[in-house]
Formats: sequence, C-alpha cells, structure tokens
Amino acid sequence: MKTMVPYIILAAVFLASAGTIYAQAGRITVEVSGIDEIKGHMVIALYNRAEDFPEVGKEYIVIRKKITGKSVIHTFSNIPGGNYAIAVYHDSDDSGEINTNFLGIPQEGYGFSRDAPVIFSAPDFEDASFKLIDHSTVKIQLRY
Repeated sequence: MKTMVPYIILAAVFLASAGTIYAQAGRITVEVSGIDEIKGHMVIALYNRAEDFPEVGKEYIVIRKKITGKSVIHTFSNIPGGNYAIAVYHDSDDSGEINTNFLGIPQEGYGFSRDAPVIFSAPDFEDASFKLIDHSTVKIQLRY
C-alpha cells in the first residue's frame, strides 16, 4: 500500500496543475488604429520573453492581417497567463519587413503595447508588457 501513495500524490498534482493551466488560458484582443493608407498588411507580433522583444523571428506568435480599413482587430486565443508585449507595423508595400531610413527610423507605421515610448530605439519589454490573466484588450495607435 505504501508504494501506491507516491503515484496517487503525483496524479493529484498533475491533475491540479493541468486544471490551473487550462483555467489561466486566455485571449488577447489587439486593436490597431491610425492606419494612414488602406493597403498592405498589418504585422502583429506577440512576445512572451524580454530577451526576444521586439526582434523579428523571435516572436511567440506573429500574424499578418490584410488591411481593409482604418483599423485592424485581431484576437489571439488560448494564450497561457503571463507577461506579454506586442509590436506592430504597417507593411504598406508588402515587402515582409519594416522599411527604415539610413538612420534606422521606421518609414512605415509602427506601435507597441502600452504605448511604450520610442527614444532612439525600440522600447524595453518592461515598458510595453502587460499581464494576461483571462482576457486583455490592447489598443495601439500607429506612429508614422
């Protein structure tokens, strides 16, 4: 009988943690406004690690959404609870990357969650991050 106790405890811990993970999964709705031209795609990148933000290719999830109006809305579903940051840009020429001038200043619209300030470079994860518990709506005004 003693040999079954560790397995019962392990099963109880697994079931309790699985329920917790499921209960913490949520949604993040991103509302991007201020689009200057109705053409191209909006690239919406969701990050869950400070060391990756806002590097292209290191996103937790990234989507491209065709622009059909002056705003774009997208909902990420089944996202585990935690800290996240969002970076967006208007790929108006569908080049697949954000166009910059010779100083590295974006020539296409861009923005970050929490309207994180841009001073000489992209903001830090801490300035753009927010905590997801159940459902978050993040509004981003593009800067051109």
